[in-house]
Amino acid sequence: MQFTEFLLEMAGRVIVDCILELGWAVFSDKNRVLPVEADPHALPGAALFAVSSAPANAPDLKGHIRAFLRYSRFFKTHDRDYNKHLRLKEWHTLRVFRNAQRIARDEAAFADPAMTRSLLLAALYHDIARFPQFSRYKTFSDAHSCNHGELGREELLRLGLLNGEDEAVRGRVLAAVCLHNRFALPEGLPEDVRLVAQALRDADKLDILRIMAKNLGPGKRPDPVIVMNVLDSTQYTPGVLEAVARKRLASFADMRTVTDFRLLLCGWLYDLGFTSSRRIAVRAGNLLAVAQGLPDTAALVEFKDRYIRDLRY
Repeated sequence: MQFTEFLLEMAGRVIVDCILELGWAVFSDKNRVLPVEADPHALPGAALFAVSSAPANAPDLKGHIRAFLRYSRFFKTHDRDYNKHLRLKEWHTLRVFRNAQRIARDEAAFADPAMTRSLLLAALYHDIARFPQFSRYKTFSDAHSCNHGELGREELLRLGLLNGEDEAVRGRVLAAVCLHNRFALPEGLPEDVRLVAQALRDADKLDILRIMAKNLGPGKRPDPVIVMNVLDSTQYTPGVLEAVARKRLASFADMRTVTDFRLLLCGWLYDLGFTSSRRIAVRAGNLLAVAQGLPDTAALVEFKDRYIRDLRY
């Protein structure tokens, strides 16, 4: 790690600790979050959350946030390019946390403080396995490494990060982390687990769409790591287009090209489980950017026209 990068990292840690000591959360319109784009050389928490006050009903998760940041820093090296990908996951995690706060604030299903706490902890820890995954395999592709949802559950148990939590909260968090990357949630889940898992999946998708719009929007050349090293081609897999055109999720297993990736992401509109999630997704404009990045072949132009009509929330 170069000296300038080291200084920025240390300054970021001090600012994070100050923010955490003052207290912060997003639970009412009186609180303001100031989103800041990621400085690739700074600790993500340093500027992500700036809030005027912390309401009395906000869960106290400062210890958990410190634990997550300590854990993620453990995997940093002297390689700046390597660290860049880990910082991407740090920023992603904290933005998913923010999205989860917004969903919890707007959805009646999370009026119970224990449900809100479960969702926020699941958001904070949902990608904890991404750090050992990238360290061991140098990829974020589960197909070429390991299931990061299942490994995340194992890491939480191994590290005992949830040992101080209520049994019901702990069970919801472990289940949601384990299930957040599944193609679909299994049938027969307890309702409280299903709600937390679905809200986490929504919060996760909302930020992934933000990242992907920057890489897959019109005229963009994607980072191979971010698109999991699929072929950068205007060709598409017919089964992927067919699934999304029928308003169903396409499978990552069927994805062969960057065009497939764009189509798959478009299909996420139909998998968002909460009204607030769909509203956030449409208003952010990220789904529109991804759709507009599709090639202008006849079949895809027809799909884009119909899809953009669906985005008129």
